[in-house]
Amino acid sequence: MLQAEEMLDKGDYKGAIATFTRAIELDPEAVEAYNYRGTAKVKSGDNAGAIEDFTYAIELDPNFASPHVVRGDAYSGLGDKQRAINDYDKAIELDPNN
Repeated sequence: MLQAEEMLDKGDYKGAIATFTRAIELDPEAVEAYNYRGTAKVKSGDNAGAIEDFTYAIELDPNFASPHVVRGDAYSGLGDKQRAINDYDKAIELDPNN
């Protein structure tokens, strides 16, 4: 996954999405892979696809704050401010020091 994270950092969102997808195929419960792939989708403009990834990551680990934050960003990008606020509030509840 390190290679995919580097792609994400360098702006190669298509490559990052493909690499995170391969990681998910190898481990369908790889919470961080769903979270990172969702982040790459947000950055590439696919907010709806990102929400699917973040939602699945949350289903796998409801106490992981990060997917709530970035799903909030995706909802905000779609103009759904209330869902964004709900996700941000949940992230703060889960990790108030971050």
